[in-house]
Amino acid sequence: MSEGTEQPQEAEKTANGNPTEMGDVSLVYDVPVTLNVQLGEGVLTIGDLLKCGKGSVIPLSQKVGDPFVVMLQKRAIAEGEIVEAGGHLGIKITNVIKVSET
Repeated sequence: MSEGTEQPQEAEKTANGNPTEMGDVSLVYDVPVTLNVQLGEGVLTIGDLLKCGKGSVIPLSQKVGDPFVVMLQKRAIAEGEIVEAGGHLGIKITNVIKVSET
């Protein structure tokens, strides 16, 4: 390369090959984070709460199909709905919230 000739810099790429301004985000893949999903709320008297023990069921206000928000480090990152799959409750992500929206 001759002196005075500039070659354009190539954008940094993520692990999947897409350019990013932040560089290689794969460096943070193993960093633990706290993920919270609040499925519902229940109202009990103190007496009923004191009777609770192993195997007790506390009814929640939300039902299968109701919406909820996924929180990561106390910041909303996704919206979803409660689903039932094979006798278990789960979450179905319906919208991922962009960083600029939070």
